Amino acid sequence: MKGALLKRGGMVLLALSLVLLVLPGAEAEVKSVAKVKLSEVQIFLQQRWPTQPQYVMTSFSSGNIKFLDVVDIVLDRQGQVVGVRLVYTPGDGFQRDVFLRGVRGWLFKRPTLGSLYKEVKVRVVTTDELNNL
Repeated sequence: MKGALLKRGGMVLLALSLVLLVLPGAEAEVKSVAKVKLSEVQIFLQQRWPTQPQYVMTSFSSGNIKFLDVVDIVLDRQGQVVGVRLVYTPGDGFQRDVFLRGVRGWLFKRPTLGSLYKEVKVRVVTTDELNNL
């Protein structure tokens, strides 16, 4: 009896696996990647809610651009901007990975001669790809 149940469960699992392989999946993709020298990055949000944590960094200027590692601009399946994902490591050494919704825009400032800058990875990704990053 127990062996028959295991065999039946294995068959169901095999059938489910085959169905998942045949069905078309979501298009998870990184649309573009670039390493860019930046001296300043600012993310402009639509609205700052009173309950939003104050410790989430959305502005990286010459004093703290060194903390920023990655900027991901996230698109939905229709190509509309859903939000921005920031990966940064402040002075305490703990890496932060923050997704910001309701983004109005952003500013990427390239360095001028003699200004402080950092090479930051900037990617344009789909929402489905966020799980793989």
